[in-house]
Amino acid sequence: MDLNSLHFFIDIVDAGSLSAAARKRNMSRANLSYRLKAFEDALGAQLLRRTTKSMQLTEIGAAVYKHGRNMLQELAAVNDVVSSAAGSVSGHVRLSVSAGLGHLALSDTLVRFRRDHPGVTFDVVFSNQISNLVEEGIDIALRVLSRPPANSMAVELADVDWVVCSSPEYMRGRPPIHVLEDLQRLDIVCASAVGAALSVTGRYAGGSRSVELDPVLRSDNFVFLKQAVMEGGGVGFLPRYMLRDELESGRLVRHLEYYRISVFGAKIFLLTPPTRYQTAAARALIQALKARLCNEALYVN
Repeated sequence: MDLNSLHFFIDIVDAGSLSAAARKRNMSRANLSYRLKAFEDALGAQLLRRTTKSMQLTEIGAAVYKHGRNMLQELAAVNDVVSSAAGSVSGHVRLSVSAGLGHLALSDTLVRFRRDHPGVTFDVVFSNQISNLVEEGIDIALRVLSRPPANSMAVELADVDWVVCSSPEYMRGRPPIHVLEDLQRLDIVCASAVGAALSVTGRYAGGSRSVELDPVLRSDNFVFLKQAVMEGGGVGFLPRYMLRDELESGRLVRHLEYYRISVFGAKIFLLTPPTRYQTAAARALIQALKARLCNEALYVN
Protein backbone atom coordinates (compact mmCIF):
# COMPACT_ATOMS: atom_id res chain seq x y z
CA MET A 1 0.00 0.00 0.00
CA ASP A 2 1.26 3.47 -0.91
CA LEU A 3 1.42 5.43 2.36
CA ASN A 4 1.38 8.78 0.55
CA SER A 5 -1.90 7.85 -1.13
CA LEU A 6 -3.29 6.66 2.20
CA HIS A 7 -2.34 10.00 3.72
CA PHE A 8 -4.11 11.81 0.86
CA PHE A 9 -7.24 9.75 1.45
CA ILE A 10 -7.28 10.46 5.20
CA ASP A 11 -6.72 14.17 4.57
CA ILE A 12 -9.72 14.22 2.24
CA VAL A 13 -11.97 12.57 4.82
CA ASP A 14 -10.72 14.83 7.63
CA ALA A 15 -11.16 17.97 5.55
CA GLY A 16 -14.66 16.98 4.47
CA SER A 17 -14.14 17.64 0.78
CA LEU A 18 -11.65 17.34 -2.03
CA SER A 19 -11.43 21.11 -2.39
CA ALA A 20 -10.61 21.68 1.28
CA ALA A 21 -8.03 18.89 1.30
CA ALA A 22 -6.45 20.26 -1.89
CA ARG A 23 -6.10 23.71 -0.29
CA LYS A 24 -4.47 22.15 2.76
CA ARG A 25 -2.08 20.21 0.52
CA ASN A 26 -1.45 23.22 -1.72
CA MET A 27 -2.32 21.20 -4.80
CA SER A 28 -5.07 21.29 -7.40
CA ARG A 29 -8.39 19.59 -6.79
CA ALA A 30 -8.00 17.68 -10.06
CA ASN A 31 -4.59 16.33 -9.03
CA LEU A 32 -5.90 15.19 -5.65
CA SER A 33 -8.94 13.57 -7.28
CA TYR A 34 -6.62 11.70 -9.62
CA ARG A 35 -4.52 10.49 -6.67
CA LEU A 36 -7.65 9.29 -4.87
CA LYS A 37 -8.89 7.42 -7.94
CA ALA A 38 -5.48 5.78 -8.40
CA PHE A 39 -5.53 4.70 -4.73
CA GLU A 40 -8.99 3.19 -5.14
CA ASP A 41 -7.90 1.38 -8.32
CA ALA A 42 -4.83 -0.01 -6.55
CA LEU A 43 -7.02 -1.34 -3.73
CA GLY A 44 -9.71 -2.56 -6.11
CA ALA A 45 -12.45 -0.88 -4.04
CA GLN A 46 -14.40 2.36 -3.96
CA LEU A 47 -13.63 4.29 -0.79
CA LEU A 48 -15.79 7.37 -1.27
CA ARG A 49 -19.13 7.93 -2.97
CA ARG A 50 -18.82 11.33 -4.59
CA THR A 51 -21.37 13.66 -6.12
CA THR A 52 -21.08 17.32 -7.06
CA LYS A 53 -22.47 18.29 -3.64
CA SER A 54 -21.50 15.58 -1.18
CA MET A 55 -19.00 12.91 -0.26
CA GLN A 56 -19.67 9.77 1.79
CA LEU A 57 -17.48 6.93 2.97
CA THR A 58 -18.33 3.47 1.71
CA GLU A 59 -18.25 0.59 4.18
CA ILE A 60 -14.80 -0.38 2.94
CA GLY A 61 -13.74 3.26 2.95
CA ALA A 62 -14.73 3.66 6.60
CA ALA A 63 -12.65 0.60 7.53
CA VAL A 64 -9.64 1.82 5.52
CA TYR A 65 -9.95 5.25 7.13
CA LYS A 66 -10.10 3.81 10.66
CA HIS A 67 -7.19 1.41 10.29
CA GLY A 68 -5.21 3.72 8.01
CA ARG A 69 -5.39 6.56 10.52
CA ASN A 70 -4.17 4.22 13.25
CA MET A 71 -1.36 3.05 10.96
CA LEU A 72 -0.18 6.60 10.25
CA GLN A 73 -0.35 7.53 13.90
CA GLU A 74 1.72 4.49 14.80
CA LEU A 75 4.22 5.43 12.10
CA ALA A 76 4.46 8.94 13.55
CA ALA A 77 4.99 7.39 16.97
CA VAL A 78 7.81 5.23 15.57
CA ASN A 79 9.48 8.33 14.13
CA ASP A 80 9.14 10.01 17.52
CA VAL A 81 10.78 7.04 19.24
CA VAL A 82 13.69 7.18 16.81
CA SER A 83 14.08 10.95 17.33
CA SER A 84 13.93 10.55 21.11
CA ALA A 85 16.52 7.78 21.00
CA ALA A 86 18.79 10.11 19.09
CA GLY A 87 18.27 12.72 21.80
CA SER A 88 16.55 15.21 19.50
CA VAL A 89 13.07 16.45 18.60
CA SER A 90 12.34 17.05 14.93
CA GLY A 91 9.38 17.60 12.66
CA HIS A 92 7.09 20.31 11.30
CA VAL A 93 4.40 22.19 13.24
CA ARG A 94 1.68 24.35 11.70
CA LEU A 95 0.59 26.96 14.23
CA SER A 96 -2.34 29.40 14.07
CA VAL A 97 -2.42 32.36 16.44
CA SER A 98 -4.36 35.59 16.89
CA ALA A 99 -2.41 38.71 15.98
CA GLY A 100 -2.01 40.22 19.46
CA LEU A 101 -0.79 36.98 21.00
CA GLY A 102 1.49 36.29 18.06
CA HIS A 103 3.34 39.57 18.31
CA LEU A 104 3.55 39.28 22.08
CA ALA A 105 4.76 35.74 22.54
CA LEU A 106 5.45 33.87 19.35
CA SER A 107 8.62 35.36 17.91
CA ASP A 108 10.75 35.11 21.07
CA THR A 109 9.23 31.76 22.08
CA LEU A 110 9.80 30.16 18.69
CA VAL A 111 13.34 31.50 18.44
CA ARG A 112 14.23 30.06 21.85
CA PHE A 113 12.43 26.81 21.01
CA ARG A 114 14.42 26.35 17.79
CA ARG A 115 17.68 26.98 19.63
CA ASP A 116 16.82 23.97 21.78
CA HIS A 117 15.26 21.96 18.93
CA PRO A 118 16.88 22.97 15.61
CA GLY A 119 15.24 20.03 13.82
CA VAL A 120 11.77 21.55 14.21
CA THR A 121 10.31 23.84 11.53
CA PHE A 122 7.15 25.99 11.63
CA ASP A 123 4.39 27.51 9.56
CA VAL A 124 2.76 30.36 11.53
CA VAL A 125 -0.67 31.60 10.42
CA PHE A 126 -2.10 34.79 11.95
CA SER A 127 -5.88 34.56 12.28
CA ASN A 128 -8.64 35.39 14.75
CA GLN A 129 -11.14 33.07 13.09
CA ILE A 130 -12.35 29.87 14.74
CA SER A 131 -11.83 27.49 11.85
CA ASN A 132 -11.82 23.73 11.38
CA LEU A 133 -8.29 22.89 12.48
CA VAL A 134 -8.23 19.61 10.57
CA GLU A 135 -9.46 21.24 7.36
CA GLU A 136 -6.84 23.98 7.65
CA GLY A 137 -4.07 21.53 8.54
CA ILE A 138 -3.42 23.27 11.88
CA ASP A 139 -1.58 21.36 14.62
CA ILE A 140 -1.91 23.99 17.35
CA ALA A 141 -4.07 27.13 17.59
CA LEU A 142 -4.02 29.92 20.17
CA ARG A 143 -7.23 31.90 20.59
CA VAL A 144 -8.82 34.41 22.97
CA LEU A 145 -12.34 33.10 23.67
CA SER A 146 -15.05 32.97 26.30
CA ARG A 147 -15.48 29.25 25.69
CA PRO A 148 -13.64 26.83 23.40
CA PRO A 149 -15.25 25.36 20.24
CA ALA A 150 -16.75 21.89 20.47
CA ASN A 151 -14.76 20.55 17.51
CA SER A 152 -11.33 20.97 19.16
CA MET A 153 -9.42 19.74 22.18
CA ALA A 154 -8.89 22.79 24.42
CA VAL A 155 -6.50 23.67 27.23
CA GLU A 156 -7.06 26.88 29.19
CA LEU A 157 -3.79 28.77 29.47
CA ALA A 158 -4.53 32.13 31.11
CA ASP A 159 -7.08 34.81 31.89
CA VAL A 160 -7.45 37.89 29.70
CA ASP A 161 -7.50 41.11 31.72
CA TRP A 162 -9.11 43.74 29.48
CA VAL A 163 -7.91 47.29 30.02
CA VAL A 164 -9.70 50.54 29.16
CA CYS A 165 -6.88 52.85 28.12
CA SER A 166 -5.90 55.92 26.14
CA SER A 167 -2.92 58.13 25.53
CA PRO A 168 -2.48 61.08 27.93
CA GLU A 169 -2.71 63.42 24.93
CA TYR A 170 -6.17 62.13 23.95
CA MET A 171 -7.62 62.82 27.40
CA ARG A 172 -6.07 66.32 27.66
CA GLY A 173 -8.95 68.79 27.83
CA ARG A 174 -11.57 66.05 28.18
CA PRO A 175 -13.48 65.22 31.39
CA PRO A 176 -12.09 62.22 33.31
CA ILE A 177 -13.68 58.78 32.93
CA HIS A 178 -15.44 57.74 36.13
CA VAL A 179 -18.10 55.23 34.99
CA LEU A 180 -18.74 53.11 31.90
CA GLU A 181 -21.36 55.55 30.63
CA ASP A 182 -18.67 58.23 30.30
CA LEU A 183 -17.25 56.21 27.39
CA GLN A 184 -20.31 57.00 25.27
CA ARG A 185 -19.05 60.53 24.63
CA LEU A 186 -15.58 59.40 23.57
CA ASP A 187 -14.00 57.83 20.48
CA ILE A 188 -13.84 54.06 20.94
CA VAL A 189 -11.14 51.96 19.28
CA CYS A 190 -11.61 48.21 19.49
CA ALA A 191 -12.26 44.89 17.82
CA SER A 192 -15.92 44.26 17.13
CA ALA A 193 -18.29 42.77 14.60
CA VAL A 194 -18.68 45.26 11.76
CA GLY A 195 -21.99 47.03 11.95
CA ALA A 196 -22.76 45.88 15.51
CA ALA A 197 -22.65 47.91 18.69
CA LEU A 198 -20.03 46.95 21.25
CA SER A 199 -21.56 45.59 24.46
CA VAL A 200 -19.33 46.10 27.52
CA THR A 201 -19.95 44.97 31.09
CA GLY A 202 -17.97 46.20 34.07
CA ARG A 203 -18.13 44.31 37.35
CA TYR A 204 -17.09 45.86 40.67
CA ALA A 205 -17.47 45.16 44.39
CA GLY A 206 -20.99 46.55 44.58
CA GLY A 207 -22.43 45.04 41.40
CA SER A 208 -22.09 45.62 37.68
CA ARG A 209 -22.95 48.04 34.88
CA SER A 210 -23.34 47.53 31.15
CA VAL A 211 -23.18 49.90 28.23
CA GLU A 212 -23.36 49.75 24.43
CA LEU A 213 -20.78 51.71 22.47
CA ASP A 214 -20.35 52.65 18.81
CA PRO A 215 -16.64 52.32 17.91
CA VAL A 216 -15.10 54.79 15.49
CA LEU A 217 -12.29 52.39 14.56
CA ARG A 218 -12.51 48.60 14.42
CA SER A 219 -9.99 45.96 13.48
CA ASP A 220 -9.19 42.31 14.14
CA ASN A 221 -5.52 43.25 14.50
CA PHE A 222 -4.82 44.22 18.11
CA VAL A 223 -1.32 45.42 17.29
CA PHE A 224 -2.86 47.98 14.91
CA LEU A 225 -5.46 48.95 17.54
CA LYS A 226 -2.78 49.44 20.18
CA GLN A 227 -0.83 51.74 17.88
CA ALA A 228 -3.98 53.72 17.08
CA VAL A 229 -4.69 54.24 20.79
CA MET A 230 -1.08 55.27 21.48
CA GLU A 231 -1.29 57.86 18.71
CA GLY A 232 -4.36 59.47 20.27
CA GLY A 233 -7.04 57.80 18.17
CA GLY A 234 -9.37 57.29 21.12
CA VAL A 235 -10.08 55.03 24.07
CA GLY A 236 -9.29 51.36 23.51
CA PHE A 237 -10.15 47.99 25.02
CA LEU A 238 -6.94 46.00 24.94
CA PRO A 239 -5.56 42.97 26.84
CA ARG A 240 -3.22 43.99 29.66
CA TYR A 241 -0.54 41.52 28.58
CA MET A 242 0.05 43.76 25.52
CA LEU A 243 0.43 46.95 27.55
CA ARG A 244 2.89 46.30 30.40
CA ASP A 245 5.65 48.64 29.20
CA GLU A 246 3.29 51.36 27.95
CA LEU A 247 1.33 51.51 31.24
CA GLU A 248 4.49 51.50 33.36
CA SER A 249 6.08 54.29 31.31
CA GLY A 250 2.93 56.42 31.19
CA ARG A 251 2.65 56.31 27.42
CA LEU A 252 -0.82 54.85 28.01
CA VAL A 253 -3.19 55.67 30.87
CA ARG A 254 -5.54 53.08 32.36
CA HIS A 255 -9.14 54.08 33.13
CA LEU A 256 -11.84 52.44 35.26
CA GLU A 257 -9.32 50.25 37.09
CA TYR A 258 -11.88 49.24 39.71
CA TYR A 259 -13.99 47.51 37.04
CA ARG A 260 -13.47 43.95 35.85
CA ILE A 261 -14.21 44.49 32.17
CA SER A 262 -16.03 41.79 30.19
CA VAL A 263 -15.65 42.23 26.45
CA PHE A 264 -14.67 39.75 23.70
CA GLY A 265 -13.04 36.59 25.12
CA ALA A 266 -12.14 36.00 28.75
CA LYS A 267 -9.50 33.24 28.38
CA ILE A 268 -6.52 32.24 26.26
CA PHE A 269 -7.06 28.70 24.96
CA LEU A 270 -4.67 26.31 23.26
CA LEU A 271 -6.62 24.27 20.70
CA THR A 272 -5.61 21.05 18.94
CA PRO A 273 -7.48 18.80 16.48
CA PRO A 274 -9.43 16.07 18.28
CA THR A 275 -8.32 13.22 16.02
CA ARG A 276 -4.73 14.04 15.12
CA TYR A 277 -1.73 12.30 16.68
CA GLN A 278 0.49 14.83 18.41
CA THR A 279 4.07 14.52 17.26
CA ALA A 280 6.96 14.98 19.65
CA ALA A 281 7.59 18.40 18.07
CA ALA A 282 3.99 19.50 18.71
CA ARG A 283 4.05 18.17 22.27
CA ALA A 284 7.30 19.98 23.04
CA LEU A 285 5.97 23.25 21.59
CA ILE A 286 2.75 22.92 23.61
CA GLN A 287 4.80 22.72 26.80
CA ALA A 288 6.78 25.82 25.79
CA LEU A 289 3.56 27.74 25.04
CA LYS A 290 2.02 26.69 28.35
CA ALA A 291 5.03 28.12 30.17
CA ARG A 292 4.99 31.37 28.15
CA LEU A 293 1.26 32.02 28.18
CA CYS A 294 0.32 31.40 31.80
CA ASN A 295 -0.99 34.07 34.21
CA GLU A 296 2.32 34.28 36.05
CA ALA A 297 4.37 34.86 32.89
CA LEU A 298 1.88 37.34 31.39
CA TYR A 299 1.07 39.45 34.42
CA VAL A 300 3.67 38.89 37.18
CA ASN A 301 7.17 38.34 35.76
